[in-house]
Amino acid sequence: MACDPGAIFVAGVAVLKGDGEIITQNGATKLTFINSDSGVWLVTLGMLFRYVFSVVIYLPVLCTGYYLSNLALSPLDHSLGHLVLVLLFSYLVYLGVFFLKGVSLALKARGNIIWLFLFMVCVAFTCLLSPWLVAGPLSRAFLRWHLSSWLVWVLTFWFGYLIYNRYKFHVPSAPVMARFAYQFGFNLAGGRSNRSNEL
Repeated sequence: MACDPGAIFVAGVAVLKGDGEIITQNGATKLTFINSDSGVWLVTLGMLFRYVFSVVIYLPVLCTGYYLSNLALSPLDHSLGHLVLVLLFSYLVYLGVFFLKGVSLALKARGNIIWLFLFMVCVAFTCLLSPWLVAGPLSRAFLRWHLSSWLVWVLTFWFGYLIYNRYKFHVPSAPVMARFAYQFGFNLAGGRSNRSNEL
């Protein structure tokens, strides 16, 4: 029996129960597989897709963190400290993006035109840089598989759209890990006190 392609996306946020049954986090959707081996593989494939997509979303943040850590340490240092420094700088860049988002939305609420510049910087850094970094390897893979090159453009714009929906630069919200940076930027720019929601 063939698996539903949409089940891979469900499996990315699912928990494997006994006998190959998968239950999503909200418990609403249930998928039952004929044998549990296919269920395990489907969950594994869904989780792999989810993590690869997360890496693509945060690619500019990770690359910037890596570059900043190379400024602090030698690139030849292969240590746990270098990895920790990459993660620390990546997190600081992530906080910086949400700080700029807060400033941008506060300036927009006050009618200041500078919000548009900050908005474009945030969107260019997060939503345009990731697809641009992925477009090269994707293009080479499509040429190797003899697929049309316009699919690269479609997938690139699709990635950008999904990333924009992940960051939600037009909505006054921030994830829990970056809420304080967003709120600080919003308050610093003179925005009214608001309650941020989780992404």
